[in-house]
Amino acid sequence: MNTDKIEDKIMDLFPEWERVVINVITSPIEMTSQFSFAEQQRSTIELMEDESNLFIVDSFHFDILGEQRLLKSFDTMESFLVENVDYTRLFYLDMEQEQGEKLLGIDITNHDFLSNTEVTAVNDNKLAIHSRSEDTGNALQFVEIFID
Repeated sequence: MNTDKIEDKIMDLFPEWERVVINVITSPIEMTSQFSFAEQQRSTIELMEDESNLFIVDSFHFDILGEQRLLKSFDTMESFLVENVDYTRLFYLDMEQEQGEKLLGIDITNHDFLSNTEVTAVNDNKLAIHSRSEDTGNALQFVEIFID
């Protein structure tokens, strides 16, 4: 997948940023062969090592990443998102009994930002914060463009 168009769009929106790096990690939905299983294991390892701030992920993998605790809650901006985003675009996952449900994703499937790029909705696209993201300032600034 050619990510140049997306990188250019992001740099146009945030010219003060020094760089944007997009990693494309694929993982099969159905296990149809040993290759599928190996591909899924490889993608899991890549995601665990990945240091990206944000993910754009399909619904199927969103649930898996949430279960694997690879997504961070939008805690710091949840009230803002609840007030400014249609509730049908907000996705919560139960993170454990002591934490309860946490806002972990925003549906961006039909957002104009993704038009004319190679990102296509397989079964909906969600924007999520990587659990290893330490500097969420830029990530949250980026999220704000998806709430219109």
